[in-house]
Formats: sequence, C-alpha cells, structure tokens
Amino acid sequence: NLKSYNLESSRDNRFEVDFFEFDLGSKEYLSQAGRIMPYNIKGVIGVPKGEGPFPLILITHGSHSNDDESKRFDTGFDYLVKSLAANGFITVSMDMSKPYIWKYGDNDDNEKLLPVADDHITSLKSAHAGNNPGYPLNLQGKINLDQVALIGHSRGGKTIIDIANDQVSKGIKIKSLLAIAPTFYFEREWPDAEIAILVPEYDGD
Repeated sequence: NLKSYNLESSRDNRFEVDFFEFDLGSKEYLSQAGRIMPYNIKGVIGVPKGEGPFPLILITHGSHSNDDESKRFDTGFDYLVKSLAANGFITVSMDMSKPYIWKYGDNDDNEKLLPVADDHITSLKSAHAGNNPGYPLNLQGKINLDQVALIGHSRGGKTIIDIANDQVSKGIKIKSLLAIAPTFYFEREWPDAEIAILVPEYDGD
C-alpha cells in the first residue's frame, strides 16, 4: 500500500557555479583499535555565485576500494556537486577513502569517518567566519550553518547517521539526510532530522 511518486530533478540551474578541487593539508587519527590513519582534508566543492548565505550539503561516498590509497572516489560525485550548487546549495564531496582502507583497520569506518567529516565542517565554519584554511575561493558569509544536509552512498549511507549524531552533539544543526543504497542499519540511534532512504533493487548494494 505504499504510494509511488515520480520525481524530477530541477533543471532551473538558477546560479552560475564556482567548482574546485581542494586540499587543506594532512592530519592523523589514532583509532580506538590503536591504528594510526593518515588522511588529507580534501574533496571537491561547488559554490553558487551569489551573496548567500546558502545551505550546505556534504556528500560521503562508499567503500569502492579497500586496498588502493591512490584512487579518488569523491570526484565521482562531481556532477551532483555541480548540479546542487547550480540550484542554490554549497556542496562538498568529501574524500573519505582512508577510513575504508583495510590496513588502517576494518569494519570501524563508522568511527574513523567522524574526525574526517568533523575536520571538513570545522574548516567550512572557519572559512565562513573569514578565516580561510585554504579553499580556492572566498567563503566568508556564504554558508548557512543552520541548514546542513548529508548525503551518503553505500557504507557512507550508513555512516552519515553517525556523522549527524556526532555533529548534533557539537551544536551543528543537521536538517536532513539522504542515504543512497545504505549498508546495514539494524538498531541505530536516529538523529532528529528529516531522513530519506533510497533502496535499490538490482545494483547489488
């Protein structure tokens, strides 16, 4: 008895977009299992050209490779970053490859993703306040930090729940989440936010 809906993405493209890759430098995280995970605060960002402030969307990719650290998967969402920015959202696809690498620990990515996501959000807050940590454009006054959404695919679709709960505990207002083909949920602590889950039928996830 579920209702069926036909949804069309917006083709308005109301804004021109600044689109860049960025790398804000390297950090390390010591996991609860005692593994040191090196990582860079990097990804791709799309920003609408306009005064703002604009809502913020953060994208977390899944674990497509668990042993090759040279591969980038955040850039696979370039098209989505550009499209969302063209419709009025500052959008960041975060490089989350290191938390999935086996040699830094397996099956604890829900822990290791948290500091990486927190570094991204802290960096964006700093840039919004006028202290740019290295983004290739000026974000001062551009981000509406009361309107933050998360998108995650596969394992990223599961861990955005953990990211949301972690950020809410730090005072960030997470308004909505979109989990695309998420891995196991089972019993979770759900954040107080609008949540949508896309469940695929044929793609193996």
